[in-house]
Amino acid sequence: MLLPLLPNKGYGPWEALNPYWTWWMVVLISGIYALSVVSGLIDVDAIALSLSRAARQHGCFYKYEF
Repeated sequence: MLLPLLPNKGYGPWEALNPYWTWWMVVLISGIYALSVVSGLIDVDAIALSLSRAARQHGCFYKYEF
């Protein structure tokens, strides 16, 4: 993990560039993206299971031909 190794002090004019907080934002945004991917996979599985259960209960099976 790179975050604890970065210096927590500002660089540049007005000490505007802080490597620690810049990398923290990268970690935060990457974490939000990873959570959205996982929640999307869970959502797709839940929809597929609920639709298959509903079709099985109501006997609504369709044969698709291409």
